[in-house]
Amino acid sequence: MSTPDVTVHFHAGHNMPGYLPESEPATFATFEDAKSDMLWTLNLHADNVQSWTDEHDYDDVPCPVYGDDCGFDRANSLSLSAEDPNLDNGPEWSDVVAGQSYWIVQCSEPDCAPDDDDVPCGACPASSCRSQS
Repeated sequence: MSTPDVTVHFHAGHNMPGYLPESEPATFATFEDAKSDMLWTLNLHADNVQSWTDEHDYDDVPCPVYGDDCGFDRANSLSLSAEDPNLDNGPEWSDVVAGQSYWIVQCSEPDCAPDDDDVPCGACPASSCRSQS
């Protein structure tokens, strides 16, 4: 009896803690590709959160106008999470920030493997591949 070929790869995604992701997690051949995608995602979410936040004085903690729901504080937390040194270490990473759980997990399930369409080309960072699709 032969053993199935197992391709070690990585899944990356985000969701509300305690809930399933709203979309399929992305699949990557390497941790570096998953990390590039996660950095892009965190920074995109930070930009999106900051874009809808009304201008206000948010220098105090907690924010005197919105408290813990301050968009600028949430955007800052997302940006800081993208700089988290643990993200560099692999092979797994996770963080809960701005009410969302962000994660990269290693997978070696025999029936699960990255599709060529899902894996960045390797010649460019994941963010570049995303902008072309």
